[in-house]
Amino acid sequence: MTDGELHEFAREAQRLRTVAMEAMFRVELLTDSAELSALVRCALKAADRLHSGRSREELAAAREESRTLVYDFIAAARAFVPGLIAG
Repeated sequence: MTDGELHEFAREAQRLRTVAMEAMFRVELLTDSAELSALVRCALKAADRLHSGRSREELAAAREESRTLVYDFIAAARAFVPGLIAG
């Protein structure tokens, strides 16, 4: 991975982290679910670890972990969306 690619990746990771933090704050404002708060915080911590990966393999592993945790959070959050059919 080139320095330019790493820089661009870091910028995108920071942008996505900001979006995720905004979502976390909304969850915490709109629900009193400790489970959701814990899930979203785990996902954010995993996203933070994306910065530490330097090889393609490290980045791929960190990306897979963060995606899995985000999907877990979304699946749990569905129960709090009025009118949404769980699936």
